[in-house]
Amino acid sequence: MRRLPLRAQLVAGLAVLVVFGTMTRWEPSVLRACAMAACSMAALYLGRPTAGVRVLALAIVVLVLADPFLIHSIGFLLSCAASAGIAVLAIPITTRLPGPTWLREALGVTLAAQLGVAPVLIPVFGSVPLAALPANVLAGPIAGPLTVLGLVTGIAGGVVEPWWPGLAAAFQVPTGLLAQAMLRVAAIFSRLPIDVDGRAAWAMIAGAALVGAAKLWSGRRRNLRVDALSSR
Repeated sequence: MRRLPLRAQLVAGLAVLVVFGTMTRWEPSVLRACAMAACSMAALYLGRPTAGVRVLALAIVVLVLADPFLIHSIGFLLSCAASAGIAVLAIPITTRLPGPTWLREALGVTLAAQLGVAPVLIPVFGSVPLAALPANVLAGPIAGPLTVLGLVTGIAGGVVEPWWPGLAAAFQVPTGLLAQAMLRVAAIFSRLPIDVDGRAAWAMIAGAALVGAAKLWSGRRRNLRVDALSSR
């Protein structure tokens, strides 16, 4: 697509989103993802690239205006909350974690997403599952190839299936293996009784907020002292 003119890139990208959304039945989380991608594509086309938080806000506004009942969808709320947590907290958390880059990024994104969805999980389900942290670290490397490969092989299989069903089925073999691996990870970690109940989760969130506020206040006082000394 990068070889195409700018307008053709926009049209082709939007067409891919429509195909992807149709294949995944336009679930609420898919709507959020496609709307964000469409907003990013439009911003790049107009020469005004925007940050993740602004793209998320624009996508939510457009979707809620189009279908106000989305605010009652738990899947939509979880998807938006996770995206907001990643956009705001992923980089700060990742930079403070020890270890190799690939592990820090995976843990940072997962922790940020879990903090983002906590205000939705606690009132609805009463707890926050800690098993999601190792599960997402293992499932993350599978999700990307599964999404892209499923999109490509799904279209190709649909085209050749009327004439060569065996080839269409062969196209789906790697996609099926990746899907089985994803389901296996979900099945294993869903059976682990590792979660934090509502009170403990709110206490942890409140404690983290207090620590963050204390650090901000300490940094502000330090900056004021430096400014006062420099003014003398």
